[in-house]
Amino acid sequence: MTIKTITTIAILIAGAVNAQQSINPNMKHNWEDSRYTINGDGTVTDKKTNLMWKRCEEGSSGSDCMTGTAAEYNWREALELVNGHSFATYSDWRLPNIKELRTIVAFDRNNPALNSTAFPNLPENTSHHVWSSTPTWLIHDGFANDSWFVKFNNGAAAAHDRINVHYVRLVRGGL
Repeated sequence: MTIKTITTIAILIAGAVNAQQSINPNMKHNWEDSRYTINGDGTVTDKKTNLMWKRCEEGSSGSDCMTGTAAEYNWREALELVNGHSFATYSDWRLPNIKELRTIVAFDRNNPALNSTAFPNLPENTSHHVWSSTPTWLIHDGFANDSWFVKFNNGAAAAHDRINVHYVRLVRGGL
């Protein structure tokens, strides 16, 4: 085993034991702090995509997202959440599509798989799922009622029945 392999194993074990973000040093890091502008009003702008995100998931707030508790919603509730929703002087917030939601996934990280400076204090949940607005459009094998979400513990995308509850992170702008 090389020193790099031993270091990687140690980092992964430490992350699992301490429930802290682990970093894979063998993967390129494309989600540096400099990619994001923290706007000071509870929002963050991704300079690469020009999308503006709420820093906190719905239900939590504050500059460090430590006020309140992030809530989970079924897909219909998540879509309806934006009706009349105003935040930081903007009223065009929406549920991101799966392509947009995946742009903030930091694939070199786990638990959470995103930049934790731009998006602080995710709920401590090993299966941290966040809804997208994108339905699966599969109309066979019972998947007609599924929509896509991202697992922010590892960055994978998957689909669930829309009656399941997941977290919500709102966005404005578009790709």
